[in-house]
Amino acid sequence: LKFHEPLKSKINIIPHGNYLPFIKRQQDQESSRRRLDISSDSKVLLFFGMIKKVKGLDLLLRAMPKIIEENPKVILLIAGKPWKDDFSKYQDIINELQINSNCLLHIKFISYDDVEYYYSASDIVVLPYNKIYQSGVLMMSLSYGKAVVLSDLDSFKEIIEDKKSAFLFKSGDVKSLANTINNTLENPKLLKNIGLKGLELMKEKYNWKEIGKQTRDAYCKINYFYKK
Repeated sequence: LKFHEPLKSKINIIPHGNYLPFIKRQQDQESSRRRLDISSDSKVLLFFGMIKKVKGLDLLLRAMPKIIEENPKVILLIAGKPWKDDFSKYQDIINELQINSNCLLHIKFISYDDVEYYYSASDIVVLPYNKIYQSGVLMMSLSYGKAVVLSDLDSFKEIIEDKKSAFLFKSGDVKSLANTINNTLENPKLLKNIGLKGLELMKEKYNWKEIGKQTRDAYCKINYFYKK
């Protein structure tokens, strides 16, 4: 974010915190997949959360044929409820591209008790967003220690580093998205390491003790300017 110089001294930007105190981490991928009726030898891409036009699900679906070409057993697990959006248009793309057998659709509200199974079952969480200010799904994915592939939007780049704590692709580019996913699926060890780096980032930089300190400092700053 950019501000005029006179405002900079009066503005504090406090980041979205991690989800570590609020989530249950189901470590057993195999039992999570059985619960969701997913084959143990599949490679699972997770698109999680409310389905909105700005979240780029259509882009991810368009990338699927190229991903399937290199990874025939890949499954795109779509879990969430449409918000001011109509899922039928995404279903039309699935039908058009004939990728039904590679898509698992849980188009509904996902209860708190079930969230852990979706993350544990997945290999990669994909956020192909074309516009975002901040993402709770990103922070949750990193808190679960999952590797994430996401658009190279400035708001995402403020949080992660490419190939260090997540993987970036060129926003809006189907080919770039497909290539990034295929490249990451080729290297399971890298996927695991990136997931651990993302989790480490959540623990160190986005922990609630640090956010509490920043919030306190912001209120103290307000009091300082008020007294002046």
